[in-house]
Amino acid sequence: MATLRTGLILTLLACVLGGCQVIPFMEAVFAPDKVVPPEYDIPRDARLLVLVEDAHLPDIAAAARIKRELTKQINIQMLHYNVVYDVVAYEDVQALIGTDRDFYQLSDGEIGRRLESDMVLVVRIDDFRLKDSEYSTLWSGKLQTRIHLVSLDDDLLWPKDRPNGLVLPETKEVKYRDTTETYGVQLTETLAHDAADDIVKYFREYKIKQNIHDRPAPETDF
Repeated sequence: MATLRTGLILTLLACVLGGCQVIPFMEAVFAPDKVVPPEYDIPRDARLLVLVEDAHLPDIAAAARIKRELTKQINIQMLHYNVVYDVVAYEDVQALIGTDRDFYQLSDGEIGRRLESDMVLVVRIDDFRLKDSEYSTLWSGKLQTRIHLVSLDDDLLWPKDRPNGLVLPETKEVKYRDTTETYGVQLTETLAHDAADDIVKYFREYKIKQNIHDRPAPETDF
């Protein structure tokens, strides 16, 4: 404890002598994290189907890859953060596609029912690209998605006020020059991971750093 106290004193002294602001420094050290609650509480004992759809992306191979990676990343994070008890594997969805000729005529809820899930998280990919154009030598990843949660009866569970789904901010990766085609696979995995992180946060509690000025003033008796 004495060592920690001495370290804080020395750091604060160096900060003052160096001309930095004391209050922002103290905020960064002592301000508690802000707890952000989930937008929707999925029952912990639920089995969830993540169904990733795309808006007829032109590159079929790239579309298949991002759908697979995004599904797997969302499943991994849903289980990691104990949002749900179980998930439907991506391979099970593909198996149903291969055995049911009417798959694409089924509703999302019916697909969830056939795969023995309790509800369906529908993720629609509105835009996905790895380059600005097919002639570009720069990789510039972009992934735009919207999400909604439905019951097996296709009732909209969340978000209630957006029947077409909640549009998420674009997931982007900065431009990077790489002549190897394998970098496209790596970029796809990175975009899927980052987008999955944004999506799962709507269904789990997490913490963010907050500025002391953002906290409500303490209540007083006068």
